[in-house]
Amino acid sequence: MGKWELLDKESVFKDHWKSLEKWSMRNANGNINDFTIVISRSVVVVFGITPDNEVLVTREYFMSQGKKMIGMVAGMVEQENIKQVAVDELRQESGYAAEEMIYLGNNNYGKYTTGTIHYFLAKNIKKVGPQELEDNEDIDVELVTLAKFKKMLKANEMESVLEMACAYKALDYLGKL
Repeated sequence: MGKWELLDKESVFKDHWKSLEKWSMRNANGNINDFTIVISRSVVVVFGITPDNEVLVTREYFMSQGKKMIGMVAGMVEQENIKQVAVDELRQESGYAAEEMIYLGNNNYGKYTTGTIHYFLAKNIKKVGPQELEDNEDIDVELVTLAKFKKMLKANEMESVLEMACAYKALDYLGKL
């Protein structure tokens, strides 16, 4: 099989958060097709755990779902140092800081969306101050026992695939799956 070739890009929509483009591509067989591609910024997702094995969870309003959903600290990458983004997001969204921030790897969004999801484990977190939320954020935070968190995860109470992936990566890293 041959290589795919990008023939043309056309902007369809653009705002601060995302944009849409129409990409015309020639596939390996020579066929030309148009695809709508979501241009998304990369994000970090942070799994926070205390020295007492309590897990930091968020309840954040998801506009697309019209409700608050259980998740973890996450934020868009707006600078080159993704570890610093994770540190800053943890502090701003939760008021917590970690003794150690461990990079767990990354994934992409999928076939029709650009951007990378970077996963972090924040070990030995502690409360260091109040939340510093942006005006478009509505986030509650709480600590739950590791046992309760694993039950929540198994019961699919955490509905965002990004946070679920981070949770499984962190629990695997910690040997607590």
